[in-house]
Amino acid sequence: MRAMDIQSTKNPLIKRIRAIRDGEEKDLVCIEGVRLVEEAIDAGLDVELALVSPKLTQKERGNQLVHRLTKVGATIKECNHDVFGQASGVTTPQGVLVVAAKKRFSFTDLVRSKSTCIAVVVAVRDPGNVGAIVRSAEAAGASGFVAIEGSADPWKDKALRGSAGSIFRLPSIGDLSQDDFLRLAREHQLRLVATQMHGGTPLWDADFGTSPIAFLFGAEGPGLPSRLADRCDLRVSIPMVASVESLNVSVAASLVLFEQRRRTVGGGR
Repeated sequence: MRAMDIQSTKNPLIKRIRAIRDGEEKDLVCIEGVRLVEEAIDAGLDVELALVSPKLTQKERGNQLVHRLTKVGATIKECNHDVFGQASGVTTPQGVLVVAAKKRFSFTDLVRSKSTCIAVVVAVRDPGNVGAIVRSAEAAGASGFVAIEGSADPWKDKALRGSAGSIFRLPSIGDLSQDDFLRLAREHQLRLVATQMHGGTPLWDADFGTSPIAFLFGAEGPGLPSRLADRCDLRVSIPMVASVESLNVSVAASLVLFEQRRRTVGGGR
């Protein structure tokens, strides 16, 4: 049997992977799991390194993935299950983890579409919600995604899994300040639509106007900061029965973004 490339949990490469996972190398990301790694390759991410355990190659799909990783030029390092577990960020690892370069975008990349529609999260700290909103934004045909400071990083583990690979494809910017967002919104003449739990124009009746447009989503409890909400051109609320106080922010964002898609594809309200 061939010796494993990495045999100790104290190997410097394992320590580096954990540091990347903790955000210490801002331009790199750890991506774990067969499906997500496949999505990353499909999206053209530059994969630098792949860590694999024997569990991966127990199935033909895993062997095919190793072949694809080799083909895109990734350095492949094999290790046993225990060593892999030290690098992994999940409870039940699938035996593959890669280090890749994040895709970087400018704000201009988000507004290139003829029907510009940007999803913006503000102080949404749950990475699962952030990832789910990225996924819904891509599915609804949005042209970009922005996470304003105070929100979870859309490239972190749980957000990555929540986006199901959408973060690899949808032009996105993370950790933008409120001031910078407002400045860029003015420069690109974005129509800003704030979402709030109560008191806004009912979603079904609201006139979103024409593109370019950005929808702003705040955390479920506090909602949008007044400084941002007051700069918006329109405030909308989702009509609900009286017994329900609020919706999860990712659910609310999905409803709003798909209502915009319905109007865009259907040609009107």
